[in-house]
Amino acid sequence: MPEIYAKSGILENLAGNQNLIAIDTSLGSLVAVNNGNKYWEFGSSDPLAHAEVISELISRALDTADLNSATLTGVVMGVGPGPFTGLRIGMAAATAYALGANLPLLPVVSHEAGALGKAIETGYTGALAVVQDARRKELFITAYEIADAHTIPNHLRESYVVKRTEHQESLPEFWPEAVSGVGLLSAAHLRLQAGGEFGSRDPLYLRDPDVRPPAGVKPVVR
Repeated sequence: MPEIYAKSGILENLAGNQNLIAIDTSLGSLVAVNNGNKYWEFGSSDPLAHAEVISELISRALDTADLNSATLTGVVMGVGPGPFTGLRIGMAAATAYALGANLPLLPVVSHEAGALGKAIETGYTGALAVVQDARRKELFITAYEIADAHTIPNHLRESYVVKRTEHQESLPEFWPEAVSGVGLLSAAHLRLQAGGEFGSRDPLYLRDPDVRPPAGVKPVVR
């Protein structure tokens, strides 16, 4: 079992009596949950062992927060950007949990959570590019304008992929080492406060998966 880390703190961006669980495997694996204004994060930085840890992370988060499917009010799903294989595991887990518990599924862009989390944890405001290693010598990048720690970051440029050799820094950059649990929860709570408008449930793969079906079946020569 990969090593699991834990964090906790106070969540300031609350939408009424909403207790949410957030699941994201776009950059390592992470599950975060809030019970009232207290939140907890459990994660693993292992870039490959998503399937091995996700159930354990969900169990630890709910047990620590003293919550269950009956006392939760929604499931936050990180939609990337992220690698195909890793990202889909977290999205599948979030979707399955929401369906099984009859809870609303709340999609949040993982880089948006990262930008908001940086504002919450450091007080950062202004333009910011969230940059993530996409493997294959490429980067995933999303650009935001951050007003403060209590406002959804505004897109300056939607998520895109670029080769490392072609990347040129034009904004201050933030390279997160892990998904921001407090950012995921806060982004969802802020959107609920604003009327509950969330984005697409489609994953932000930004490129084709590594594994592709064969182009065709070659005839057998006897």
